[in-house]
Amino acid sequence: MVKLQTLFLGAFLFCSSKADLIATTTSYTPAPTTCVGGSCPAPVVDNNIVYGANNNLVGNLNTLIGSSNTVQGYSNNIVGNGNVNLGSVNTVAGCNNALQGNYNQVSGNLNGVIGSVNTVVGSGNGVIGNYNGVVGNLNNLSGSGNLVSGSVNTVSGDLNTIANGYYNTISGAQNVINNGNYNGVIGTANYVQGSANLVNGNANALVGNLNVVGGSNNNVAGTANGVAGNCNNVVGSSNGVIGSGNNLNGNLNVVQGNINSVQGSTNVIAGNSNTAIGNSNSIIGNINTAIGSSNTLTGNLNQVLGNQNTAIGLSNVIVGNSNLAAGVANSQIGSNNVAVGNSNSQFGNSNTAIGCANTAIGSGNTQIGNANLAYGNNNNIQGSVNTVIGNTNIAAGNGNTILGNTNAVGGNCNTVAGVSNTVLGNTNIATGNTNYISGSSNVVNGVSNGVIGSGNLVVGSSNNVVSTSACNVPPPPPLPAYPTPVVVPKPACGC
Repeated sequence: MVKLQTLFLGAFLFCSSKADLIATTTSYTPAPTTCVGGSCPAPVVDNNIVYGANNNLVGNLNTLIGSSNTVQGYSNNIVGNGNVNLGSVNTVAGCNNALQGNYNQVSGNLNGVIGSVNTVVGSGNGVIGNYNGVVGNLNNLSGSGNLVSGSVNTVSGDLNTIANGYYNTISGAQNVINNGNYNGVIGTANYVQGSANLVNGNANALVGNLNVVGGSNNNVAGTANGVAGNCNNVVGSSNGVIGSGNNLNGNLNVVQGNINSVQGSTNVIAGNSNTAIGNSNSIIGNINTAIGSSNTLTGNLNQVLGNQNTAIGLSNVIVGNSNLAAGVANSQIGSNNVAVGNSNSQFGNSNTAIGCANTAIGSGNTQIGNANLAYGNNNNIQGSVNTVIGNTNIAAGNGNTILGNTNAVGGNCNTVAGVSNTVLGNTNIATGNTNYISGSSNVVNGVSNGVIGSGNLVVGSSNNVVSTSACNVPPPPPLPAYPTPVVVPKPACGC
């Protein structure tokens, strides 16, 4: 009994001291087939067929070819020396193997098997469980229904498969490692093809090398990706994902959040439901879209199409390059525009709006205030509800209207149409060119007129009027007295 325990324990625990066991492997020595000293051993012992010496049999219909074997059971076929078999219908070809169970098939040396219907081809394998298949050396299996092809693999669980791999470790069930080495898998129904991958979760699929996945239902194809979450799809290399439902196609992207979509490289996203198509985009917030490269979006519902744009706030829309929109619902089409505020619209290049509801159509316009309209180029507006149509005009105040070029208006509710007019005051009207008005409620129609005062009406050219008010003009002198007629008496009759 001591001999039986010693042989079984030494063979089965070979996985924990492989080098020592290999060094002490007993070479096969065939049993003598000729008589020695005039006597031959009987080939049949208690319904068993035995070729060899010093064998211990308990059972029937066993076949032994070798020496120092211990067999308990029936219908076992053992070829080799020093084997221990506790069970029935086992087949062993090799030396110093230890079996406990039934219907096992072992080919090799120093294998340890506890269970039934296992198939082991190789040396130094340790198997605990049923229906396992091992082809290779120094593998350790604990579970049932596992299939291992390769060497130095460790499997704990059921229905796992290692196809042609080395130094892989599986803990779980129904996992598959296909043609890969140095992989570590914990969970259920994971698929790994490649080397040096780490998986902790369920139903993940990895194709590539050096990937790390924690979660479930992730699909990763590439190299050196890190994924933590569920239902992510990653294609590329060196991507980092924390969250669920993200889709990445590219390299060196970093995503933290859920349901984000990235196509390109070196993009950074923190938030949910964002989309980045291009390279080096940065998004912080939710439901933002960046199509292009080097764009920065911070906030929610911003949309950018172009390069090097910055959108900060809510629902800003940018189409072009190098634009800045900060606020709510600003719209920019062009390049190098700046909008700070809400609901500003810019169509063109190099326009600046600070305020709300300003509209610029053209280039180089500056609007500081609210609800101003600039249609043209290089206009400067400060105030609110001003309308400027033309080029290089200046409006400072509220409610002014300018039609033309190089006009300057300071005040409120003035109207200017022409070129190079200057109006300072309120409710003035200037039509023409190079007119100058300083005051209120003046009307000038012509060229090069100068008016200072209020309530003046000038039509013509080169007039200069200085008046406080038209109502204060002194009256004209009185008309001379109308002569009284002299009545001459009529002479009497009969003179």
